[in-house]
Amino acid sequence: MKTPLRFHSAERVVDEMKFLIDNYKVKHIAFCDDNFFTNKNRIERICKLMKENGIDIEWSCQSRVDNITLDFMKKIKKSGCRSIIFGFESGSQKILDVLNKGTNIKQNQKVANLCKKVGITPIGFFIIGNPTETIEDIETTMKFIEKNDNIFPMLHVLTPYPGTKFLEFYKKNNILSKNINWSKFISNRRLTFALSQIPKFSTHISIYNNISKNELNRIFNKLKLFEKNRMYTGIWSIELCKDLSKVMWLIKFGLKHPHTLKTVRKSFL
Repeated sequence: MKTPLRFHSAERVVDEMKFLIDNYKVKHIAFCDDNFFTNKNRIERICKLMKENGIDIEWSCQSRVDNITLDFMKKIKKSGCRSIIFGFESGSQKILDVLNKGTNIKQNQKVANLCKKVGITPIGFFIIGNPTETIEDIETTMKFIEKNDNIFPMLHVLTPYPGTKFLEFYKKNNILSKNINWSKFISNRRLTFALSQIPKFSTHISIYNNISKNELNRIFNKLKLFEKNRMYTGIWSIELCKDLSKVMWLIKFGLKHPHTLKTVRKSFL
């Protein structure tokens, strides 16, 4: 049984966009629905109303990879869509199945290709630390990211929250300490699991039963560096450097909020 969904009408969404533009002079709007494209007819209606109302603004959103077509991507690009967050999660089909993702590597690759073709930036969420994951699985994920140089990766570590099947898996297999300190999962007074936000390797965060601590530490640092390098490459892209005011804004913002710089960098452009 599918979970029912309720949406604001396309008319209300566009009215709220107009309100933000008229009253706050916003230049970019981010839609935070977990899957913004669930109802494609609604999205196409929003795009049509934006054009009719003279709304010329860049926007971004989140989506699954299994409901994307070239024709649809062209329409949203024309209406101002600049970037889309996708939960790619892994480059290994085995891990996607473990996560019960309901998608496959072929769909992930198709979306990356479509984004490149129409000029939309795919921001990819990836997870390491998954049950049964091996070094080979992690390297497969790395190869997928390296192959698709248009993907802006955000690498996270699986967290076995209380009440989830993953916590039960770890307990059943005696992987997780019974006296785990959940405060170790908090950075800068908020929950955070992006690799670039974790100051150093911690067995409280990355939990494996088939990879040695030294090897995991090596992989962790490699992934962390890779994520940062891709971020800096994007910041100093030719497109961005055409507008030095954006560069200065990002530098100032980054100094004040270093942990959010990589997210803002795409939303701001």
